[in-house]
Amino acid sequence: MKALLIVAHGSRQKDANRFLETLSAEIATDTCGKFALVQCTFLQFNGPFVEESIADLVSKGVRHMVVFPFFLLSGSHVKTDLPKLILEAKILYPDVVFETATFLGGIKGLKNLILDAV
Repeated sequence: MKALLIVAHGSRQKDANRFLETLSAEIATDTCGKFALVQCTFLQFNGPFVEESIADLVSKGVRHMVVFPFFLLSGSHVKTDLPKLILEAKILYPDVVFETATFLGGIKGLKNLILDAV
């Protein structure tokens, strides 16, 4: 089973995290069968946290996980923190394939998306 795990920074304000929860639910309905599960998770402040979400997905039978870093900038969370967590998960779950997608700010179509919005 294949899952999409969308990872964001997280906010102390739970309401702020609801945006990603809603977006993840919308993505889940539009995957056309590409992903059996779509879940969002956070690095800080409010959960679910990355380690918990990975464990949850694995317990549901996920054996291929695509991790999407929902970050505009390639800072320490993208370059250090998230790769460390994924490496730890690979050791903990050796029979699961972990694939990390390009972070949000690195997507080539982002410029056009911004221009379309303005």
